[in-house]
Amino acid sequence: MTRVRVLVPLSAAAAKSGEHPGAGHRELVALCLATGRSRGLAVEVLTCAGAAETARRLHEAAALALPVVIDREACALGSPSVRDALAQCQAPVIEVSPADAYLRAEHRRAAPCLTGTIGGFGLDSYRLALHAVADWVTDTARADAPCFCSASVGAPCPR
Repeated sequence: MTRVRVLVPLSAAAAKSGEHPGAGHRELVALCLATGRSRGLAVEVLTCAGAAETARRLHEAAALALPVVIDREACALGSPSVRDALAQCQAPVIEVSPADAYLRAEHRRAAPCLTGTIGGFGLDSYRLALHAVADWVTDTARADAPCFCSASVGAPCPR
């Protein structure tokens, strides 16, 4: 069973009060675990309370060659330490944004070292990202020679 790391932000309210994340977080964890089980993935959902923790968790995932699904808010893309950690990842790193990323300012769009971005589907964005990871893991042709180009699904790689 392939392990997958899902990184989500610690909510501002929980971070201020020192409490555990609320019901919305529990729903997200349940969704990720159920999706992972249905696709043969061992999912671990971890909260990140800032760039340093995000970078540490990414370095751990890179060392273990784990695929990562990372919430846009947890990503802290402006942080050099997070960008460096993302660049070390060899397995797919899929950014998730429950909101539509194209509605953001240009400087807030995806980092070039990400495998892909899924957004605009609310919590289902996580489910879709985990399906993408499962497909990557089980597709031996892509696993042997990964190509993370921007070609349309099903279209040949332009390389």
